[in-house]
Amino acid sequence: MLDSIWLTMESFILSLGITGVFLLIGLTLLHPIFEFPAALFIMTLLAVLLGSPWLAVFVMVPVH
Repeated sequence: MLDSIWLTMESFILSLGITGVFLLIGLTLLHPIFEFPAALFIMTLLAVLLGSPWLAVFVMVPVH
């Protein structure tokens, strides 16, 4: 099933031509903007729950 979804997305992006390339570049640039606040929130929660920011780092890094 994952293969068919991947092929569908690939053919969709390729059908867009140069617009698809710019779409992917835009999504690549926006990705950290959305990921960082969520990661910071989760790291803060882990640090509070575990009582140590370093322990939170050791838990978060392998899971992430």
